[in-house]
Amino acid sequence: MKTTDVRSTLRSRSTLTLFTAVYAGALALGFGLMGCGEAAKSAETDLASNGAANTKGDSAAGPYGSGSPSSAPAARTNDDSTGAIAGAAGGSGLPERDPDDNDLAAAPRRGGGGGGAAVNDRRDRCEDTTCDADGGECQGNTCVFVCDEDANECNDREVDCPDNVDCRVECIDDDVCTALITGPNNANLDVQCQENDTCTAAIDCAGTDSCQVTCEGDDSCSGQFSVDGGNQDVTVDCEGSRTCTGLLKCGAGGNCDISCSGIDTCTGTIDLRGERANLDCSGDGSCTQAITYDDNGGIGDINCTGQDSCAQAITCGVQALIQTCTVNCTGTNSCKADVNCIAETCNLKCDDNSCSANVACGVANGDTLDCSVTCGSDSCDGNTQCNTVDDAGNCTIACNEVGACGGNVACDSDEGTCNVNCAADNTCKGTVSTNSQDNGQINCANDGACIGAVSCTSDDGTCNINCGNNVVGSCQAAVTCNSDEACILTCNADQGCLGAVSCTSDANCTIACGGDASCTAAVTCDSGTNCAIDCNGVGACNAGQNVACTADDVCDVDCAANATCVQQVACTARDQRNDCPGAAG
Repeated sequence: MKTTDVRSTLRSRSTLTLFTAVYAGALALGFGLMGCGEAAKSAETDLASNGAANTKGDSAAGPYGSGSPSSAPAARTNDDSTGAIAGAAGGSGLPERDPDDNDLAAAPRRGGGGGGAAVNDRRDRCEDTTCDADGGECQGNTCVFVCDEDANECNDREVDCPDNVDCRVECIDDDVCTALITGPNNANLDVQCQENDTCTAAIDCAGTDSCQVTCEGDDSCSGQFSVDGGNQDVTVDCEGSRTCTGLLKCGAGGNCDISCSGIDTCTGTIDLRGERANLDCSGDGSCTQAITYDDNGGIGDINCTGQDSCAQAITCGVQALIQTCTVNCTGTNSCKADVNCIAETCNLKCDDNSCSANVACGVANGDTLDCSVTCGSDSCDGNTQCNTVDDAGNCTIACNEVGACGGNVACDSDEGTCNVNCAADNTCKGTVSTNSQDNGQINCANDGACIGAVSCTSDDGTCNINCGNNVVGSCQAAVTCNSDEACILTCNADQGCLGAVSCTSDANCTIACGGDASCTAAVTCDSGTNCAIDCNGVGACNAGQNVACTADDVCDVDCAANATCVQQVACTARDQRNDCPGAAG
């Protein structure tokens, strides 16, 4: 075969064949030499190890060879009429392509199958980081530090997780992980404090996407332990006894989940933050320091269900406007200090001798729209207060079980309603007051409820104070109503309403003293329309105090069989009825 025929043959070969040759490299070279044996015989050519043609012919079977006429050409001279392209990379004895020969077929482009994978600009492959050099090992795409008693890292040397790759620290022997652990930037950190007395230094989550710390061993996560920050989610599980003794602080974004289920756990300050925060203090004696939650627009749940849990103050929304904060103090003797919520919506619950200090929902002229406080058995011993704003600003305080609300109870709603329910015996032992734009409601309809003064004020709505029917000893002090709309005072409990009873309203006033020996102090009614006073209980309004009625339209006073009451009645109205001195005979 002539050299010009070889060149023509090369030009007619498909691009796919050339691509295959380049991609195959040395493998293709070997295959070509093996596969062209028969072709070499038939063409009576041979290729020497240095790539030169022998004397038997002027062409050679090369790595392109397959026993066909399209075999690779023999080595060429500088004469364009005798040269040929080399077929594959790695053929050390094959001729080089003459750069001046532009008539030869172009080399194929490197395809996806033959090239290496693109390297991520963030260097987020574990093997591309300093993981191994820092004492860790790459398991998949996670840098893992296995910390046993012989490890230098974690103990004598700090753990510094490489950035942009997930990091896990496993503390598998007692008394290990005694050095600072710093999480990766832009990746996740998982610290597993599995054995006793592990993780006794700080854990820095400040740059992590998520940070999870699990404290299983007793006395783990103690000493100088703390958890700080996190760009997104922070999760801390304090399962062993006496774990998590330092600061627990979440970042400003993502979720914050802290669980203190072990005995005497979480004895450091807790700073929740996070768009969604959840703190569970279910272990007895857990969460003994101050608890705060501040994140604009956030939603937080604080649950103090363990006995003697949450011993110091709890605050929500002091430094930021929180959307919703829910605090549940249902563990025996939990929440011994003040509970203070200033979120847009506050839900506070105290039960089983909990909340022994003040409970406050909202502040005067604040941003709280809705407030709900529920006090169970012997709970809320301090003052219980609610302040709300705006048209939808409703305030509800429920003292639902025996001995609840031992201090003063106050509700102030700038533009909404107030509702206080002293719904069990011996509840609301201090004063009870409501001050609202709209309607106000106070319920003291149980034995011994509302020992202190009771007052309801409504700028634009009604007031209703109920001191019970067929109960004993409720409303032991003064009862006062002042409203724009109708006002109703019910004193049908025996020995109830023992202080001054007063009703002032631009609309109707109704005072009912139907309990035996009720309303034994002065009774006063001042109405812009009609006023009715009924003293029909045995000995009601009969202690020699004044019974005074002033109304623009009607005064109606009924003393029933209480003769002393009749003697003390004074009425001023256009229309006087029953025992009013000016009533028609």
